[in-house]
Amino acid sequence: RGFGAVTDADTVLYVFATNGHGVRDAIFVTRADLIVATAGRARRFGHDEYNLTIARTNKRGLIVLRFPDAPPDTVYHQITGLEQQILELGLRRALHQ
Repeated sequence: RGFGAVTDADTVLYVFATNGHGVRDAIFVTRADLIVATAGRARRFGHDEYNLTIARTNKRGLIVLRFPDAPPDTVYHQITGLEQQILELGLRRALHQ
């Protein structure tokens, strides 16, 4: 919260962060937005602003979120295959996809 990812007006429903990353690199699902926080900065997308796809690679271990008319957003590097699966499944469930 110190870098403004989540404000007092947000109601956070879910937080996705991998072990050891803390919330500096995390995905927050609020009632109105999806907030992607990486490297101390946050990008906010309204639930009606994107079609979510998640690209995973087992060699490097990364998750990329893709949004229409925006560059891909890399959230996590060097995570395990199990962490990838849990993050993807949880995020899809949280966003009802």
